[in-house]
Amino acid sequence: RRQLPGDAAKLGLHVAISNALLADADATAEIVQLFELHPGLAQGVILSLPTELLVDPARSHQKVIARLAEAGVRLAGEGWPDPSDGLSVSESGLSILKLTCNRLLDRDKIKRKAASGSDIAEIAGSAGLTIIATDVATDEDAVALLDLGIDLMAGARFSPPRRLRASSPETPGKVAEG
Repeated sequence: RRQLPGDAAKLGLHVAISNALLADADATAEIVQLFELHPGLAQGVILSLPTELLVDPARSHQKVIARLAEAGVRLAGEGWPDPSDGLSVSESGLSILKLTCNRLLDRDKIKRKAASGSDIAEIAGSAGLTIIATDVATDEDAVALLDLGIDLMAGARFSPPRRLRASSPETPGKVAEG
């Protein structure tokens, strides 16, 4: 907790969780207990899951997700939950939506009646959700997203791949003097 930066409450450390984790009652009970014992973690740690797990027809994870939310855990959904699946964004338990730049800028092929990027931004804003655009590659994409009101972004534009510096021939990891 002490290692998280001051703006952790807004940005947070995103930890991906899966279907298998949500299905494991013991593991989820430990996570809930951890957040209950250390409520400050909820300010800096965000559990990220695919929205498909929220629209599971069997609703097998609803109790676990509700228990996590009760413990103060913030949840981020990866992808836009299609309203035709019966999931309301405001009732999903999510506080953050993570969507690709291409989806938000209407470049991805989607269903005809699916919401446009600007509609998503408006719906999420009215529901009090934060949107994080992922896979942002260019300055033009960043500007277009800012025009939609989306100011949290991740992708190659912000942290491009870099070459690793070769370690010195002496001892790996040790800096040569001189």
